[in-house]
Amino acid sequence: MLRPTQSPIVFIQQLGRGLRKAEEKEYVVILDFIGNYNNNFMIPIALSGDRSYNPDTIRKYVISGNSTIPGSSTVHFDEIAKDKIFSSIDKIKGMKSIIKESYISLKNKIGRVPYLLDFYENGEIDPLLIIREYKSYQSFLESVEKELYLGKVTEQEVITLEYLSKTILSGSRPYELEILKYLLDNDEINLDQIKQEFRTSYGYEIEMHSFENAIEVLQGKFVSNEDELKKYSHIDIICYDEDSLLKRLKGFADRLRHKEFYKQVNDIVEVGLRRYKEKYSVDQAKNSPFVLYEKYSRRDVSLLMNCGKDLSSTMYGMKRIDDDAFIFVT
Repeated sequence: MLRPTQSPIVFIQQLGRGLRKAEEKEYVVILDFIGNYNNNFMIPIALSGDRSYNPDTIRKYVISGNSTIPGSSTVHFDEIAKDKIFSSIDKIKGMKSIIKESYISLKNKIGRVPYLLDFYENGEIDPLLIIREYKSYQSFLESVEKELYLGKVTEQEVITLEYLSKTILSGSRPYELEILKYLLDNDEINLDQIKQEFRTSYGYEIEMHSFENAIEVLQGKFVSNEDELKKYSHIDIICYDEDSLLKRLKGFADRLRHKEFYKQVNDIVEVGLRRYKEKYSVDQAKNSPFVLYEKYSRRDVSLLMNCGKDLSSTMYGMKRIDDDAFIFVT
């Protein structure tokens, strides 16, 4: 390596030249003369072909090595190399430029403006990383496309997209997602219909406390402070009456007539449901909202334990919620 680069794609191309096959060639030795090792989180990305840039996924490749590298290749990271790569993962810089590079690559590949589901389906950068950097996909599109972006939305619509991206995109439970999916095209749904849907789609009965909490989440109440409550409590999505009927509010129905807003809400729902089905719906312990060996943030715990609000800012190393104690490990 004699040429510095901040681009993961260029780095992978450089490294890939050394990985080309040739007769009697068994391995490649890479000598880095210009300090690319400062970005050596890109090494497991290059070897695995995983372009999601999810820090947990990168760590798994380094820890498990051979078992997750595709094909017949083998790789060994010694302890010093592991420490340096882990340190690099913890300090990944330039995430916005990585996201933009991934966006341009995907846009060229599919021939149109990609949405979050396109990133997910094509194994590109993790949609959650985009939201972490930009708060909503709308904000990202305006940033990257600037005056060329035509799908403008109103301030109220941006606030709604921002809130839904922050609360339900991770897909840690399906209640909010399934309710929202149905109400995208229907004015109302009753509890019996939802129960039947869950028996058919997931094979289990809904847990009523979690279901009622999910309704409050969709009413903009899953916030961490008063300022957030003022900002998000007027998203006006649904109401729940004494007849166990969920109704879509008129303001939300009117906003859904805007094609771009509808598309982005549906995008969030589809990604959330895919994440739930692939990560959280299998091996879920009976009477527990958690799945063994998966990672949960403090916000996820606040949601799944029906805390009524986002307690992540006040959760430190340990948090007692009712009869359970949660220990958070970095």
